[in-house]
Amino acid sequence: MRIRPTTLFSRTAITIAATLLLFTVVSMGAIVYFVIFPMAKRSTDDFASELLSAAHALQDLPEEQHEELKAQLLVDHGLIVAERVPSDDRESVDTPYLLLFRESLNRLAGEELVIVGDEPGPTVWV
Repeated sequence: MRIRPTTLFSRTAITIAATLLLFTVVSMGAIVYFVIFPMAKRSTDDFASELLSAAHALQDLPEEQHEELKAQLLVDHGLIVAERVPSDDRESVDTPYLLLFRESLNRLAGEELVIVGDEPGPTVWV
């Protein structure tokens, strides 16, 4: 037994519902591709250049000014500069934003950098 719409109203309702569903899917895809993805790409580029600028500034400044710059980076940008190297037993972070960030960071740094996450919270080690 096949259930088939026989009335004009039911066929019209199914056509309208299918059209609205298709429109929603296409609209969401367009928004993600043309709005969200470029914004995330720009954001990761900005953050990667900020991180590299901070690293270069630390290398160029004399040792006695490092603490002042580290405090300023923490207050202004939320960056914690630490000398500790994270252990290798942590897993690499593979969220979509951090994948874009890794790509931007590697492109701007000119070398392959490792990004790992910290278990208790949103801390990311570069």
